[in-house]
Amino acid sequence: MRFLTKLTTLLVFSATLASCSGHKYNAQMFDDIEQSINIDFIENNKINTSSIKDRSKQVIQPVYSDEQFEIVFKSDYKIDLDYNKQFLIVFSFTSIYKNGHYLKEISLNNGELVITCDFKEGAFNTGYACEPYQRWCSIKMDLVDYNEITFKGE
Repeated sequence: MRFLTKLTTLLVFSATLASCSGHKYNAQMFDDIEQSINIDFIENNKINTSSIKDRSKQVIQPVYSDEQFEIVFKSDYKIDLDYNKQFLIVFSFTSIYKNGHYLKEISLNNGELVITCDFKEGAFNTGYACEPYQRWCSIKMDLVDYNEITFKGE
């Protein structure tokens, strides 16, 4: 009987830990997805990347339906989305890092959904910095009620 009690306690504790891992709102980031973005969408959402000093221009496009998904993505790109419970945020920004980017934090405060990303650092002098370019990413997450989306990168 004691064994069963300990086993049950261990299972409950493990389940609690598992539910605390990951990001809020079950957010999952897909990095460097330019090859999956529809060419017309890219052309209509170009960012001037000539100066890294002016990184204020960003593209932030929420996707709530298959129709919107088809405008943004190529026909062969698939993500499993339940639009009754989830949505996708496609965003693009100027980057100078070739290394992968990751979702650092996501928060919702007073109607502002804040997405913070950072780049994965490489070894010093390995060439992970480059000329400024437009990088495309997306985040799949639970539906939340927000008024504004803010992206903070690198």
